[in-house]
Amino acid sequence: MTFRPRRSTFTREQWAVHRERFQLDDDAVPPTTNATTAIKKPVEAALASFGIKSDSVQRTLMDHWNTIAGHPLCRHIRPGPINRGVLTIYATNSVIMAELRTAQGHMLLRKIQAATGPDDVKKLVFQIDPDTRSMTQRPTT
Repeated sequence: MTFRPRRSTFTREQWAVHRERFQLDDDAVPPTTNATTAIKKPVEAALASFGIKSDSVQRTLMDHWNTIAGHPLCRHIRPGPINRGVLTIYATNSVIMAELRTAQGHMLLRKIQAATGPDDVKKLVFQIDPDTRSMTQRPTT
């Protein structure tokens, strides 16, 4: 279910006439307008004024992960947190993790650096995905 804001039945001019006709207070809630702006623009402007880059590396990775990792591999790995240029890559199992460490890790790092920039991600660390680990453990009764 998606949230839709309630739309007013009055325009601003109609609301002014309605408020005058029925002698409503000036602090009565005016109708909402259809001319709303997305919150993204003011937030990006505020972040830019502080010198903070709004489009983060993490967001870029999440948006383009299918093309960066490739179709068969992206089902088994996902990007994790970035800490001081070190990106954690979560793998679904130890076989995939070992393959990434030995053969495909350098190629994946080059693809990530091409998508985000060479200074944003400098090293990859591979770990077992904590979400899949909890699914494989059986509860003890």
